[in-house]
Amino acid sequence: TGISAISMDQGSQIQNKKLAYLRLLHKLDESSTSINQKIDYHNWNQHNHIMRGQPIHIYQGLKFKKVK
Repeated sequence: TGISAISMDQGSQIQNKKLAYLRLLHKLDESSTSINQKIDYHNWNQHNHIMRGQPIHIYQGLKFKKVK
């Protein structure tokens, strides 16, 4: 993924590793969320380009008056 995280906040190497690991998980979650949002938007936007079939019967109005 090319995503990295570092931590030099704590005095202990183990604590820094844990903190860096948590930061990395947070970055990966943000990245996957962003990608999922782009995919969802693309899929949602595709419904505008769907080719509909030729209707056999067309009804209009509240009383469903047959037009075709």
